[in-house]
Amino acid sequence: MTNRFEINGYLLYDYNIVEQYYNLQSNVDEDEMLEIELQLMKYIDKIIDLCEENDVALIFYRVPYVSKETELSKANYLREYLNDRNTLYF
Repeated sequence: MTNRFEINGYLLYDYNIVEQYYNLQSNVDEDEMLEIELQLMKYIDKIIDLCEENDVALIFYRVPYVSKETELSKANYLREYLNDRNTLYF
């Protein structure tokens, strides 16, 4: 099982990872943004529209994990986009 996790890019939980997280985590400024792929944005818009049509509260969130600069820049873009669409994002 351990080998299967490693092959798929997953790591088994290591209690030291919490301490290592801040050392491994990339950083970007909040205003540094990278536009998200058009196909993905179409699906995000469809989800938002569907929830609005059915009066469903929608919350997007991002769990902490070690991210590259491009992922963080895309998260910043998504945060601003969702803010413009009045959709919660944590």
